[in-house]
Amino acid sequence: MMAQKKPQNQPKVKKTRRSADIRPKAAAAALTLAAEHGWDNVTLADIATESSLSEKALRAVFADIWEILAYVLQDIAGKTRATVEDYLTDDWRENVQEILMTRFDLAQAHRAAFKRLPRDLAKHPRTLRRLARRFYDTMREILLLAGFPAEEINPATVGAFGLLYISIIEVWSRDDTPDMSRTMAAIDKRIGYFARAAEWLGRLPECRHADDL
Repeated sequence: MMAQKKPQNQPKVKKTRRSADIRPKAAAAALTLAAEHGWDNVTLADIATESSLSEKALRAVFADIWEILAYVLQDIAGKTRATVEDYLTDDWRENVQEILMTRFDLAQAHRAAFKRLPRDLAKHPRTLRRLARRFYDTMREILLLAGFPAEEINPATVGAFGLLYISIIEVWSRDDTPDMSRTMAAIDKRIGYFARAAEWLGRLPECRHADDL
């Protein structure tokens, strides 16, 4: 009897499923270990052990822990959009508040790991530069999702929004209230600051595109 041929696309499907299964497990393990030891002290071997994954399978998906961090940040962005997009209004200020609070809610369980990021990234300037560009894109995407006027989005306004976001992270990292009321108050206040700054920054004709920086 002739052996049945396996479908030609079976290896591809299997690989896709394996990758999809590995990413969240690796991310959870990386966040747990980074909170305790710091991002730059955790290896893929450590993450493989913590997540009960094989190191070989893990390395087939991620080159290092910084790629896992990039996945974590992308995952938060995707979950934020999925959570808020049906509740957005015509007021971009309200939308920004909803988006930011959702992001912090999603990150809250792993706040200790995120608090260690600035110090750990400072030791890796190349990675910091790469993530800085991703951070810029994330800030721009938040403004677009919130309904901020697209014609007023330029490097100056995105940069200003990014600085305010970083200052909110500082508040969030120390917020021990059960409902994150301090963080919410900081978001509300800084949105007001940004609205006033954007009114002026949006008039800068010489800085309309990121390539101009």
